[in-house]
Amino acid sequence: MKTNFFQKPLAWVLIVAIAAISGIYVFYNFDKANPMVGLDIQMNRDAALDKAVILAENFHLGPLDFKTAVVFTNDNTFQNFVELEAGGLEKFKEVLNEGLYNSYSWKVRHFVEHETNEVTFVFSPSGESYGFTEKLADAEGGATLEEEEALTIATREVQANWDLDLSAYDLVEKSKEEMESGRIDHSFIYERKDITIGEGEYRLRIKLSGEKLTQIQHFVKIPDEFNRRYAEMRSKNDIMASFGTVGLIVVYGLFGVFIGFFFLLKGRRLVWKPALIWGLIIALGSVFLTTMNGIPLSWFAYDTSTSAGNFLSSTMINAFLLSLGMGAIFALTFMSAEGLGRSAFPRHVQLWKAWGKESGGSLSLFGQTMSGYLFMVIFLAIDVLFYVITKKFGWWSPAGELSDPNILANYMPWFNSIAISLQAGFWEEALCRAIPLAGIVLLTRKSKYRNFWIILVLIVQTLIFGSAHANYPQQPSYARVLEMVIPFIIFGLIYLGYGLIPIIIAHFAIDVFWFSLPLWVAKSPGIWTDRILVLVFLFIPLWIVLYRRLRNRKWTEIPDKFRNIGWEAPEEEIKKEVEKVKLGAEKSTFGKILIPAGIVGIALWFFFTPFVADAPGMEISKQEAEEIAVIALSERFEIDVKDWTLMSNISARTGLTHKFI
Repeated sequence: MKTNFFQKPLAWVLIVAIAAISGIYVFYNFDKANPMVGLDIQMNRDAALDKAVILAENFHLGPLDFKTAVVFTNDNTFQNFVELEAGGLEKFKEVLNEGLYNSYSWKVRHFVEHETNEVTFVFSPSGESYGFTEKLADAEGGATLEEEEALTIATREVQANWDLDLSAYDLVEKSKEEMESGRIDHSFIYERKDITIGEGEYRLRIKLSGEKLTQIQHFVKIPDEFNRRYAEMRSKNDIMASFGTVGLIVVYGLFGVFIGFFFLLKGRRLVWKPALIWGLIIALGSVFLTTMNGIPLSWFAYDTSTSAGNFLSSTMINAFLLSLGMGAIFALTFMSAEGLGRSAFPRHVQLWKAWGKESGGSLSLFGQTMSGYLFMVIFLAIDVLFYVITKKFGWWSPAGELSDPNILANYMPWFNSIAISLQAGFWEEALCRAIPLAGIVLLTRKSKYRNFWIILVLIVQTLIFGSAHANYPQQPSYARVLEMVIPFIIFGLIYLGYGLIPIIIAHFAIDVFWFSLPLWVAKSPGIWTDRILVLVFLFIPLWIVLYRRLRNRKWTEIPDKFRNIGWEAPEEEIKKEVEKVKLGAEKSTFGKILIPAGIVGIALWFFFTPFVADAPGMEISKQEAEEIAVIALSERFEIDVKDWTLMSNISARTGLTHKFI
């Protein structure tokens, strides 16, 4: 494949035509793959917080001086149940449109550090109240009402203050619990008598704590058998994903990144500085800054019995340390991927100099950049087409799993879709495309079977990448692998011809589309600001090329010195390497002493360490424990275990570790 492909008019006509047809197909068929498209999201984060405050004041719910947490989430269990066993995606969209059950909802939590009392409010996407749950301390006093009196108070408040018509429901369950203070809490569960969803039942839970209404919760009772079948299905997804993960770690990580790193280091072809800078930037953005952006969500996981300051500081510290670790992994990957590609493909533009003054305004780079965005549209069409076709064969591929509605609850809803997509596009293409393909090109440079090995790795890298992503909830378990075959074989071919730039842009743009989808569905105030920011950052590669073109006042050609063939190791770096080698030779005595000293240290540790377990030892054997269990079952419970399978294991009591400490 020649590098002037994107300069041929016929090629551009073909790519633009396919992208246009793909865009039209996605526009008219996308709702068949994703139910979020028709969702009426009119409430935003600020409106949810404000309405929760009003409800708390009007009905005296929750603590007075409180902290807040907010999420916009989906009941994935309900969606999966409907799509798999209760009518499919069309039925799920029908439920949403008719308001039978708000699977998507805003939740706002009011809480106080070191206090049990708290409240969580629930709102529909359009902004209506959809229930609440107030948690009271067991020691808090309250009335001891009889069941009938409690039911009368609860139904009166629900219908008068929360605009709920209980005439469509039947009371199916009643329960009560006496608390530590003597207060009696009553729970009543109602069921819709006029409509069901497959074998599921629309239900409403009402709770009265003493004489105070403390819960209104809409939910769907899903059969336990579905949960068991779904868990079995997901286990197959996880098994498939484990094979892909092993491939990523062993094949790409161990053999690709590390061996490639030392190969480049030995040949003095390693360029580390820009890789380290980009690795840290992407890690800080996709890990640390996204965690900070999602602080409003993280408070939902906060246990009020612990310190709020410790929770926040540990969240920040852990995110920062994780970003440093991931930054190192990204940097090593970028070093190996760029270096191997530079060694294997002499006509590719140098990755770290692609957007420089001379090469950044070239017609070739403009073509590669635009092709990335056009291929994004084509691949989206392939995704939707795959869903539509496989659905006819009974496959289940919920595209909605690729979009997280919770981004609407972040401080800056636009940011996470950009940061996470950049990390996925850059790192995954470097690791899963560049390293295996550049590596096989280098290894088979003198082999007469070179084309065979390149084609084989082209297919294998697609299968490994697809398997690593197979943990998405899909049925059958290999659906994700097949879905990715065509797109990522094309990605591999593009890399072989033009390098990382077009496929990073395409991958980045695809992920931005999926991750930012809630922003394009929402109709809440101020949402256009987030949409504009997404577009600004999405097209940054294009803005750079156009900026270079304006500064140069013409389209340029990429000089050979900015292609891989023109790369030369800096003289200063070579001199430093030579000096290091000389210094190492001078200090060879230290190296000779280091290994024997290490052996002596290990020997001393082995002979003087007591190797005694801190925990108490087992006083009976496995066989004795099983015999005691069989006798107990027979004598105390009259159970004959002859037809049972006997399994045993050693386990500690809950909390034993803490008690020991």
